[in-house]
Amino acid sequence: SLGTSRAFHSSLAKEAADAFNTVLGQTNFVFQPPKIPVYYNVDGMPEHTDIAAVEVAQFYTPVNLTKTVEAMCKDGIRRFVAIGPGVSMAAYARETANDLGVSVETHVVETFDDMLALRNKIDEARA
Repeated sequence: SLGTSRAFHSSLAKEAADAFNTVLGQTNFVFQPPKIPVYYNVDGMPEHTDIAAVEVAQFYTPVNLTKTVEAMCKDGIRRFVAIGPGVSMAAYARETANDLGVSVETHVVETFDDMLALRNKIDEARA
């Protein structure tokens, strides 16, 4: 599992999750079904009937990255992009895929320039 220096995805974030849920209820915000698969870290699955409940649960539910990467590999995903500082997430995804015997491409995006460079690389690969 991945360590963290904050209370993200733990029971300590339950109060924030409850506040977020209250705001969702007060604003009558409705999550639309995603146009592409979105794999949720609470259970690694890409489909949910109650998206709001899953979004709220992600505040306080531990990240199940192994199950998420396994499901994505099973579904044919071979490119993983970790957005944020450090290489931990990308390395973990690569190691998990390797354990399944699946070769994947990983990228770390820490800045906007990194994002542009990755976009250019993907565009070149498609050409």
